[in-house]
Amino acid sequence: MTTTLSVELLNRLECTLKQFEQEISDMHIHRDQFKGWFDTDLFHVDAEHPLDYPRETRRYLQRLLRADEPAQREWLAEKISQQLTALHQALAMARRKGAPRR
Repeated sequence: MTTTLSVELLNRLECTLKQFEQEISDMHIHRDQFKGWFDTDLFHVDAEHPLDYPRETRRYLQRLLRADEPAQREWLAEKISQQLTALHQALAMARRKGAPRR
């Protein structure tokens, strides 16, 4: 699968996930502040902390790297794309609302 997904793209995806995790950590978002951020069709994790969302996306990325079937790879790639977009939008909204930062 790494022949299909370039090392550069994988590094960029991992960097993006790390940035999301750092931003979430820096915001000190309380558990109640992120309830309802995402539709259950988008994220399946029973999130106890906002960091659970990028962690789920990372697990999908790991599954994508191991996937053999083209249909499965396509589904996983689309899922990852949707989750990254949703995380980006949610964090932008949290910044606008003035989530506390360090």
